[in-house]
Amino acid sequence: MTFDLAKYKLRSQHLAYEDLPWDEVPKTRLDEEAINALGYMMDIEGYTSVYLSQLLVGGACLEPTITGFLHVWAYEEMYHSDALRKFLESYGVSVPDSRARSLRMRTDGLRMLNTAIIMVASRWTRIFPAIYLTIGAVNELTTLTGYRLLAEKTQHPVLQELLARIVKQERQHYAFYRWKASEYLASSRMARAVTRRYLARTFVAVGDGAKSKEEIYRLARYLFPGDDGRQEACAIDCEIDRLPGLGGLGLLERTVRKAAGSEGTLVHTAPQVHARVGKAA
Repeated sequence: MTFDLAKYKLRSQHLAYEDLPWDEVPKTRLDEEAINALGYMMDIEGYTSVYLSQLLVGGACLEPTITGFLHVWAYEEMYHSDALRKFLESYGVSVPDSRARSLRMRTDGLRMLNTAIIMVASRWTRIFPAIYLTIGAVNELTTLTGYRLLAEKTQHPVLQELLARIVKQERQHYAFYRWKASEYLASSRMARAVTRRYLARTFVAVGDGAKSKEEIYRLARYLFPGDDGRQEACAIDCEIDRLPGLGGLGLLERTVRKAAGSEGTLVHTAPQVHARVGKAA
């Protein structure tokens, strides 16, 4: 798997959403859980600049390939957040200007701690990029799957079109993270071992840290309910299985199982099942 970073940077642009029929948004009703999911997604997309600020103090700033991607990634994610806010406000949901700042202020202590850890760890060992690139791959794949599932659940015509446009960019983000994570993992036995151990011990899901576990589990119960939801989680896990040294972790299925309040038997036994992520760049 390869990724053409030069082409990606040249083709990158802010998400086009001005042309959508915003006056049609309130005509298709959404339930409370769908509104909650959109708010969660808007918050995390908008939080990308905080993640970027943490990453750039570490060893990532020494590799132009990574920093070149990260700046474009943050730019595109900002517009994802803006577009989701536009949808919510068009639907009639009030989104105060203070919302993003409040989230950042609430998590500022964690941000400073994470920044210090990244600054030290990424210079202490060269395997650190393998960890955050792998987390990036898992999170981007989970995100684009979540958008697809939300579109399927709501059957809202304007939202479906908006999310399809967002997913198109998210596929590129996933392709980059997967490409670079695979390179780092393949090049070092220690990177594979430490990344695997770290994910097995600490991984929760997209938004962890910015959102509470209760908020994460609420979203997981909505997007990944029942047996169908666990199969969707399994599809994500099976894609991650294909990264060097990471087979069988079952990260998303574990989160979905915890969200459901069940310790049932894992179904992570079908590596032939793959998430629908489209073509890489």
